[in-house]
Amino acid sequence: MNILEISSVSKHFDEVRVLEQVNISVEEGEFFSILGPSGSGKTTILRLIAGFLYPDEGDIKINQKSIKNFPPEKREVNIVFQNLALFPMMNVFENVAFGLKRKKLSKETIKKEVAKMLKKVGLNGFEKRKIDELSGGQKQRVALARSLIMKPKILLLDEPLSALDKKLKEQMMLELKLLQKDFKTTFLYITHDQSEAMIMSNRIAVVNEGKVEQIASPFELYNYPASPFVASFVGENNRFEVKDRNQESVITENGWKILLTSPEKKEILKNRKVSQMFIRPESFVINPKEKEVLKGKVKTILFDGPHTKIFIETEYKDEILVNLKRKINGLKEGDTVSLGIKEDEIRLF
Repeated sequence: MNILEISSVSKHFDEVRVLEQVNISVEEGEFFSILGPSGSGKTTILRLIAGFLYPDEGDIKINQKSIKNFPPEKREVNIVFQNLALFPMMNVFENVAFGLKRKKLSKETIKKEVAKMLKKVGLNGFEKRKIDELSGGQKQRVALARSLIMKPKILLLDEPLSALDKKLKEQMMLELKLLQKDFKTTFLYITHDQSEAMIMSNRIAVVNEGKVEQIASPFELYNYPASPFVASFVGENNRFEVKDRNQESVITENGWKILLTSPEKKEILKNRKVSQMFIRPESFVINPKEKEVLKGKVKTILFDGPHTKIFIETEYKDEILVNLKRKINGLKEGDTVSLGIKEDEIRLF
């Protein structure tokens, strides 16, 4: 069942059209992310859902009920801001209890609910701590506890991990995912960081220049991008401009002719105009045992933990990136290599 439906929503500021006919549906209990670069319109979508802005066209529904004209306090959503917006003059208990006090619940009920919530987010015993005595991760948990204690239908998260260092961010991503499963609350997460969206989300909407390019699972977005923008923005990719093609091959702008044998690729070449080809770095095979398609010279080798990045200048003067998840077996800068390709992983647009 869809808990949130955004239908044909458009928004403009003066002459600038920020959103254009946006359609997004979010299922109840889903961890859903809106991913896009700065200025793509993703934060405007969040502000429209929260009630800080109103759409110029279209409708927004929660549980099939239109909320587009409701004030923020009537929308059954809560928000964790990028800067967390915690109250520095209050301790942890007072921050988490803030919303419950505004609802005028009894002191005993508030004490019980706050204790239960702090235990769930791993902050029991921190009730009297001041906000400036907390680490970055602990502040994140206080902000989450303050929002979740209000039992919102949807929790909106506006890039809440952007200020954290890499290790703490990875830890908080796992904690967010576990909390979302525990509470079974619908999370709508706004981010420009593809790794955050890919790791945590059930589905992702990729937004670009005020339009939704694709809505899909992380696996589908990565392996079956629906547009050149999604192919470029989600993960690393090698892009080649196509200047010509026939029913079984494409010729790139720099003159590389690559034969495509699969029925799927032949069907695309037969029925569509093809102007771009994308090949993931891990889709190249260095020194294949068979079916060499290209030669190149190793320019740079970068060790990056679980895999190695190899930058290669091809015989057609294209610079490509190849990712290896295994040892490079004595490969060094300046070596000439042959390249193979996993053809089923090539994407044509």
